Amino acid sequence: MQRKLSTGYWFKGAELILFLVFFTWGCGLSAQKGLPHQDYTPWYTYLSDARRSNHNGDDIFLPPQGMWMKDISPVELFKPYPPEQSSSPAISGGAIYIGSTNRKVYSLDLRRGKVVWRFKAGSPVESPPSVSEEMVCFGTSDGILYCLERKTGKELWHYQAKSEIISSPIIHNHRVYFASSDNRIYAIDGRSGKKVWSYARPQVQTVYIRLHSSPAISGGRLYHTFSDGYLVCLSLDNGRELWKKEIFKDFRPLKRARRTPLVYDGYVYIVDEGGSVVGLDARTGMERTRYSPHEVVDFVVLRDTVLLAGRDSVTALNRVTGTILWQVDLPYTPVENIFAVGGYLFVLANHESAPLGLKFLSEVRGYVQALHIATGEMVWSDKLIATVTASGSGAENHIALFTNKGVVQVMGTR
Repeated sequence: MQRKLSTGYWFKGAELILFLVFFTWGCGLSAQKGLPHQDYTPWYTYLSDARRSNHNGDDIFLPPQGMWMKDISPVELFKPYPPEQSSSPAISGGAIYIGSTNRKVYSLDLRRGKVVWRFKAGSPVESPPSVSEEMVCFGTSDGILYCLERKTGKELWHYQAKSEIISSPIIHNHRVYFASSDNRIYAIDGRSGKKVWSYARPQVQTVYIRLHSSPAISGGRLYHTFSDGYLVCLSLDNGRELWKKEIFKDFRPLKRARRTPLVYDGYVYIVDEGGSVVGLDARTGMERTRYSPHEVVDFVVLRDTVLLAGRDSVTALNRVTGTILWQVDLPYTPVENIFAVGGYLFVLANHESAPLGLKFLSEVRGYVQALHIATGEMVWSDKLIATVTASGSGAENHIALFTNKGVVQVMGTR
């Protein structure tokens, strides 16, 4: 005898089917939207990580769409500081952390731009924040390093240095390492805020060039470019100087270029005063390789490729042989900086255009351009709301930019 399915069981079966349909649809939607999950790699400090690799290996879907914009510009009648914003965003756990010359640091929801918390510092923040699971740390122009509770933005402790802090700190093994503009490096206990050690370059001058450089860490060593022109290697344990290498002459006018070292595979890479990228032995400081197809503004070192951005072009070289793999002239120039996410290189530039060729109508706007790393093919570009100086960031299927109008601009997958 055939048994009929009761009404109650029919409803339970239908509910189960509907649940599975919506669950599958929701998971697919989440995957399409690139929602944060534990497999994402954070961009947790300036230039991505402690090595300052300027690269995130996670996939990103192109073309990205404009997700949101947030204006955090300072409101001042008389602006004592230039309009440039140099505090690059950190991205971690579905949030953006960023400081501004408006004397505030923000935690913003990555997908919606909603302010999670804000912290008011005593002076402008040019130092890009660094994030750990517990803390957010950054410096200010009055020489204070702040460390805040990540979830709430409440101050945990602060440390007063002798000069302004425009470099990005690194949170590493329960210590915070940072550089101040008077050519000093500090190691601070991350739990107590007490100084563990400090290092100062032996100099007699009282005026220093304002060098935007941040320390890099790898293999128990810290590498930093000082304003006297030396790249110095220090022991993380006690701050002892292990070696130094002159990169440029003190007080010589420097063209705008990346001055933060990049550490990879036993090498320390840095742009010298001639615009070449020099590869030094990380243990000894001896020069091992040199790349100089043009004057370099910024660079990324991958496993077997070196990507070099000049003012108006990008060149990809074989990292071992130096052979040119491809070279591309860019439509929007001059280049400010670059960063890499997945298989793409993102190029930020401030380009001047004149409608109908009329010079008096010309304007300079920021542009973001994406090149395929394997081929150099231009796959996407977009105009920004304003010019851009701060380096971009890319994580959790989003890219975040901070324009010189004080507007955070986020693009990603809806």
